[in-house]
Amino acid sequence: MYDLVKMQRFVEAVCTFNRVMGATRYGSLRELLADAKTLKLRIDLCTEECGEMTSAWFDLQKHGVELCPELKAEVLDGLGDLVYVAAGLAD
Repeated sequence: MYDLVKMQRFVEAVCTFNRVMGATRYGSLRELLADAKTLKLRIDLCTEECGEMTSAWFDLQKHGVELCPELKAEVLDGLGDLVYVAAGLAD
């Protein structure tokens, strides 16, 4: 079940991490869209992660998690990276 409080804590943790690491922050979606370089970077990261995750997912379906548990880890890693990049947009 979707837990709004947990999701909010996660987004806040990502935002805190981004602030500590000096990531660019935006006051609005308009500011983000105006920064074409950063927006392209985030889109490229999402595209790359989605491609890796999709590839691992198809391999996992073909071979099965029992034979290739590392593929399950790749799928979950890609999904986590995608969520991180998306949550970072909230800051």
